[in-house]
Amino acid sequence: MGTPYDYTSVMHYSRTVFTTVYGKATLTPIPDPDVPIGQIQGLSPTDILRIKKLYECCEYTLHSALLFSLTALGTACKTPEYNMVTTPE
Repeated sequence: MGTPYDYTSVMHYSRTVFTTVYGKATLTPIPDPDVPIGQIQGLSPTDILRIKKLYECCEYTLHSALLFSLTALGTACKTPEYNMVTTPE
C-alpha cells in the first residue's frame, strides 16, 4: 500500500507471543532488534493511513460545510459513507 513496515500496528504480534517460557522473546525485528513491536493501545498512524487508502478516504476529518464543497468538486472520499464529518463547535 506504499507505506513502511509498521512494527507498532495493532495487527503485529508482540515480542513474546507463542513463548513457552514467560518473558522469552519469540520474535526479533530485523534489522533493529531493539525496535518496539506490537501494542494494544489503539491504531497506529500507519494503521489509520492504510485504512484510509483501502477505503479511498481523504486525509482529513472534514467540517460538514467543507465536505459538501469537496463532494461537489469530486475531491472527497470516493465512497461517501466513509467521509468523516465534524460538527461545528
